[in-house]
Amino acid sequence: MDETQAVPAWQLSDGELTAALLHTQAVLSRTYGRMLALVAEVDGRGLASAKGYRNTAAFLSGAMRLSAREAKARVAQATTPMPLTGKALAEGVITVEHVTEIHRVLVRAPEGLDPEKLEYAEQALVELAGQAPPLSVRQAGARLLAYWDVDTKGPGDPEDGLARPRRRFRYWFAADGQMHFAGELDPETAALLQSIVTPLARPRPLDEFGREDGRTLAQRQGDALAETIGLAAHAPELPVTGGERALMMVTIGLDELERRAGAAYLDGVGYTSVSQLRRLCCDAKVVPAVLGSSGEILDLGRARRLASPAQCRALAIRDRGCARPGCGRPPKYCQAHHIKEWVDGGDTDIGNLVLLCEFHHRELHHTGWSVRMADSGVPEFIPPKWLDQEQRPIRNTAHDLPHQHAA
Repeated sequence: MDETQAVPAWQLSDGELTAALLHTQAVLSRTYGRMLALVAEVDGRGLASAKGYRNTAAFLSGAMRLSAREAKARVAQATTPMPLTGKALAEGVITVEHVTEIHRVLVRAPEGLDPEKLEYAEQALVELAGQAPPLSVRQAGARLLAYWDVDTKGPGDPEDGLARPRRRFRYWFAADGQMHFAGELDPETAALLQSIVTPLARPRPLDEFGREDGRTLAQRQGDALAETIGLAAHAPELPVTGGERALMMVTIGLDELERRAGAAYLDGVGYTSVSQLRRLCCDAKVVPAVLGSSGEILDLGRARRLASPAQCRALAIRDRGCARPGCGRPPKYCQAHHIKEWVDGGDTDIGNLVLLCEFHHRELHHTGWSVRMADSGVPEFIPPKWLDQEQRPIRNTAHDLPHQHAA
């Protein structure tokens, strides 16, 4: 037993507290795996009848004071062949919620499905569960069920009959540059906007530090709208102004550029930190205006297009969406990120680019995660040392289902 487990939580250092928390979760997972093995044996022996209960679920409910729903769920999971899931539980790498989502998929597999395909499906779901929250496993499972042609009820959207939709949009700027707006949309457009914003405004899962999404609904919807605008800004049909699109004029002092500290002035945005500038410049044309100590222009660089449309399409084929392990965002919600920053001399080629959604793009710039390109040409992410002492590289498998290895 880890000695820190016997020490009161308040006496642990930050590192010990984090390690103890992760260790305890692994113990919970292994214990639940043992529980399912015992339930399977109880059911196989018919022990419930010998104890006077009508079935195993009733026995668990009566003997262990479980709800009928929980008892039935445990029996169903224990009696469904899930060898890889059981192995992952025994190793403590997935949680009870992951087991629920994996079981939800496997129990609905079509009759007569090739055993090898079923085994691959379980393997893919277990691998994803080892790096992603249960919601990602549920989404991957839904794609797998659709691939198997399992009926999923999809409500049809009734058509709206408006011939002359009423739409209005008014906006104004505050002194600090914040935009305020008001208006109204016709029902058809409103439904389309809601269908885009709603999934993007869902609370984020717990981060690597175990923190919940602290944003209010209004803040989440504001972030979702910003992401939607960013998506529209990358559309090839977007009108251009003066023959340029997504042009960013950056004014920065030479000493600040060399130190990577201080502030830069962005045309239309205002002052920002250099670290934020580096992130913003990942996916825009940049005209750097470098100033000397007296404010004179030392260099006015020319605009450089970063990821071309052809490169973005190639990245979409390779990464299939956000490449951060556990993220299931599709390519249209992602932007190209330089593995070796362009300000550090990184080239704009496929081998130095990776697709990232806005959230994980920010995370990579401002947290302990890093990314590299493996010899196989697939992006690998290196977790912070506190999360994995050995910092073993991992890659995203959230996009692999369902067609991969289906042949």
